[in-house]
Amino acid sequence: MAILIVEDNPVSAKLLEQSLKKYDYETLAAGNGVEALEILSKNGSSIEIVITDVMMPEMDGLTLAEKIKTTALFAHIPVIICTILQDVESIKKAASIGCRHYLLKPFRPEDLRSKILECRRHEKKVVRSQAEIMSHYRLKETQYAEIRTAFLLLLESHVSLTEEKLAARNNGKLDLGNINECAVIFGAERLKVLVEQYEKDKQTMIDDPAFRESLLGEINNVIKALSK
Repeated sequence: MAILIVEDNPVSAKLLEQSLKKYDYETLAAGNGVEALEILSKNGSSIEIVITDVMMPEMDGLTLAEKIKTTALFAHIPVIICTILQDVESIKKAASIGCRHYLLKPFRPEDLRSKILECRRHEKKVVRSQAEIMSHYRLKETQYAEIRTAFLLLLESHVSLTEEKLAARNNGKLDLGNINECAVIFGAERLKVLVEQYEKDKQTMIDDPAFRESLLGEINNVIKALSK
């Protein structure tokens, strides 16, 4: 798995590359958001994390981050925003589009590595833990078990559909509203992003085999996580 560096300044890009190689990370590089999307389209399955500057020509880092987080095939990829201390607005906007990770320039190699490890810890969690959910919603164990079972039944009713049935249901459309609500409760972030992507353009998404594969794959991931 590789880390995609998106930086228009060749010196900064080289420093990032050297810092990452110090910890044996593989890297790919893009000079702006447009180039980054092209690389993601060709190598998306092999990219683990995107590290992007904010100010770049053709497409800035925040626009790139938004496109990543609203594209079903890339939405699960963590994005680290690199910005200066005074750029509070960029940090706020990044958070609003689902990018929780940022680094303030200038940063040390160990700061970068720490942020990458933080991304990995966060993204490995397909759903919130039982303890987190019970604490947040003040649930008893029996109450948690009931809503967990209900969510599992809902998910299983969808995952049992083949691609053909999925495309044909409701004249090519699916009602995923209930899944989205449950995804929020259980902290199933990637599933939530996929459902929201579908809701924005139902027909286009449901006609896209790659999207259907991603949706069914993530539903299966959540089922496995909740069944442990």
